[in-house]
Amino acid sequence: AESWAEDMSQEGWKQLGRVQRKAALRVASAYRTVSKEAILVVSGVIPIDIMAIERRRSYLQKRGEQEPLDPKGEPQQTAEQSRWEGTEEAEERQWTRRLIRDVREWT
Repeated sequence: AESWAEDMSQEGWKQLGRVQRKAALRVASAYRTVSKEAILVVSGVIPIDIMAIERRRSYLQKRGEQEPLDPKGEPQQTAEQSRWEGTEEAEERQWTRRLIRDVREWT
């Protein structure tokens, strides 16, 4: 995750998310109609995009390098929280956001 997290395309993240969802469905023995966010919470799995970026940030801090900024100029950790609270999937994440208010505590 340290090497490829920054270079991943949107389509790549979607494909990884699909694979992670299928694995989480099997872990929880759930039906395929369960949303990705819900099954990740039930199975106790951290979303792959958030985990990869967090590992990249941790790796850079250990090496003493500057923490990268996201396109809005925020530190990555703030960007992760913003992504979790994002509007693109706001409807799907309403109840999961109630369970996990702060992603930093979960990761």
